[in-house]
Amino acid sequence: TPTTICREIFAYGLRNPYRFAFDPNTSATRFFINDVGQLTREEVNEGISGANYGWPTREGRCPKGQNPPCPGPAVGLVDPITDYGRTAGTYITGGAFVPNGVWPAEYDGGYLASDGATGTTWLYTNQPTLSDAPVFLTAEGPTDMVFVTGPSSTALWYVQQNGEVHKVTPPALQPPVDVGALRYEPLAKIERRYDTRVLTPSAPLQ
Repeated sequence: TPTTICREIFAYGLRNPYRFAFDPNTSATRFFINDVGQLTREEVNEGISGANYGWPTREGRCPKGQNPPCPGPAVGLVDPITDYGRTAGTYITGGAFVPNGVWPAEYDGGYLASDGATGTTWLYTNQPTLSDAPVFLTAEGPTDMVFVTGPSSTALWYVQQNGEVHKVTPPALQPPVDVGALRYEPLAKIERRYDTRVLTPSAPLQ
């Protein structure tokens, strides 16, 4: 009715949500939305029921057409968790959460997000500007990605704009160095210079 909010609408203010990715590391429903901007900024939003992300008045964390530093969001609007400008890329594409515990510890809690123009994929770990995050890989126009667990390991699979599918295996862990058999080496006899035991006033130091 004219006075009832349409319940099929989950959130507002997205321009072109290119890909969604759900977080496998939590029992709650948590997902990120990679939203393509128009002229100035690309953004990653956390999916929140009833949120208004600001389009068309805002693009990324700024008013439409502006770059940081810029005013914060107006009352009732939700800023992206991270974004980047056109000096780093042109359109955001695929994204995927790294499952905790399957790759080295520095990847735990990370989120991979790609730009289809530059081919850059960043490892997001709470950087306000995505392009400040470490570069994970550079490929030919990645468009989508997903982690798949196989018999021996969990690997990242991604699709390129030319239709090619590629696999990224976890970095190999270095085996511990064998230092040889343990042995006992007695130290040379040394003279005690200071006795830390509790002594009575009449007891001489030895």
